[in-house]
Amino acid sequence: MIDSFRGDYRFLSNFYMLQYPIHWCGINYPSSEHFYQAMKTLDYELRVRMSQLQYAKEAKDYGNIIQCRPDWDSVKDIVMEAAVFLKFNINPHLTNRLAATAGKILIEGNTWHDNYWGDCRCAKCINKPGLNKLGHILMNTRQKMLTIG
Repeated sequence: MIDSFRGDYRFLSNFYMLQYPIHWCGINYPSSEHFYQAMKTLDYELRVRMSQLQYAKEAKDYGNIIQCRPDWDSVKDIVMEAAVFLKFNINPHLTNRLAATAGKILIEGNTWHDNYWGDCRCAKCINKPGLNKLGHILMNTRQKMLTIG
């Protein structure tokens, strides 16, 4: 089991800065977090601004203050799946590292109360099992990429 996307497994985090950015609709996103947060809006100029932020944390913070598109709640999981797939598809060195985790359960363990994408391990959340949606998306992506070969 891999229960934290730090250290040797930092590349699994959406905050990991990519060697080859995600190119989407004429914009280059330096991390999957930049891409995910930018997709919260349909405003092209806001997406460009998001892509130009230096750090993924800045993109997350900016994504938390912009007005989300009306259908966001119904598309956010699909957008995350696309972000993760594109990240690994465009960066084959990361695909190899993801493949090397075969057979391991991937859990986005955290302490910032994210029980939707991950599983928070803080004292406040210890009895609230997280959905670990990001971990499941990573494992599904790994399986698809191993199957495709």
